[in-house]
Amino acid sequence: MNKIQATCYALFASACLLTAAIFMTLSQKNQSLESSAQAEMVITTNNLSFLTTRTNAGEEALFVLDNTNAHLMIYKTDLSKKRLELVGFEDLKKLFSLK
Repeated sequence: MNKIQATCYALFASACLLTAAIFMTLSQKNQSLESSAQAEMVITTNNLSFLTTRTNAGEEALFVLDNTNAHLMIYKTDLSKKRLELVGFEDLKKLFSLK
């Protein structure tokens, strides 16, 4: 085994150790590599469902599902100004072609 091969093996071993350390850190903090919705994050009342989540931009968003009229409204939250801004609206009947 020459010096180049030994260096390659050492780099590969270091990469494996760093990967294992990252996965152990994530599992200890109860974080995952994927975002997932959980039932505790949803509030349902009077045919309305509310869900807050983080967007790709790191902001908080509020999703409101109107179960009676089949509408989905998406609000961007500005917590510092205590405001909600409607950024999206979908008529789910049209979206899924429900009659």
